[in-house]
Amino acid sequence: MYLVSFLPDSTAPPTVRIVHSGLACNIEEERYSERVYTIREGETLELTCLVTGHPRPQIRWTKTAGSASDRFQDSSVFNETLRITNIQRHQGGRYYCKAENGLGSPAIKSIRVDVYCKYISQKTVSPTQISFVQLLWFSQKP
Repeated sequence: MYLVSFLPDSTAPPTVRIVHSGLACNIEEERYSERVYTIREGETLELTCLVTGHPRPQIRWTKTAGSASDRFQDSSVFNETLRITNIQRHQGGRYYCKAENGLGSPAIKSIRVDVYCKYISQKTVSPTQISFVQLLWFSQKP
């Protein structure tokens, strides 16, 4: 006679990681470190939230810019991949991926997205230079 025991499905709280195309850097400050992804205005931002956990966690993307918090108005908020085509400078800010499955605390990761003007190179320029470049661009518009 054999004794067979059936173990219930294992459960695990969620974990999360954000991946993206292109390069990002870590900014180290005195009290914190943050991941920063820089993208040119007009390009497509694509962030993917890789999650683990059982039962399968639900995913929600949110964005914060300054003190204002915005929830996305379309269904992509609940997808693993957040895609913003033709990104504009006002869409920069901190993006959060939150995964929860009812076990333990939700897993949350964030990345700061900096969107720079498509008419200026990515290298650092002074505010005076930016104003001059913007003045030239606006003066050339029909």
